[in-house]
Amino acid sequence: MKTIKLFYLILVLSSPCAWSEPADTNKPIILTDIQMDTVTAGRLKLSVTALASAVGPDTVADTDTHISVFKRGDVEIGYGVGKAFACCGPDSDTAVLTEGSADGRIVFTRKSAFVNDTPQSSYTEGTISVLSTNNPEALIREKGL
Repeated sequence: MKTIKLFYLILVLSSPCAWSEPADTNKPIILTDIQMDTVTAGRLKLSVTALASAVGPDTVADTDTHISVFKRGDVEIGYGVGKAFACCGPDSDTAVLTEGSADGRIVFTRKSAFVNDTPQSSYTEGTISVLSTNNPEALIREKGL
């Protein structure tokens, strides 16, 4: 039993993780595609995912997503849109998924979707808007909201 414990102790001490330096949080990092699809600012979170598939020769599948999150006074506003297009094959299919959440005393969320499927093509567009504040008077002060 002592041999096994000694073996694990040597294994842990010789592991590169045991001697690694702490991460430098002041340097920029490269985000993965999945991380780029989700944006968080303060208490507001948005996620937009677009999927498209087309099977066969001479087919096309394309997706596009955009997310904007900003703060105006005491109000956080987020908007996201996703578009998916697939064409020229009998199995063309698209989907757009939108999610949003916020921590605030007042939270407004609005989603919309447009879908156009034909026997040879598919187009889907989805949008999401989220507005959040902890101060109800901020909605009255901020003109244009």
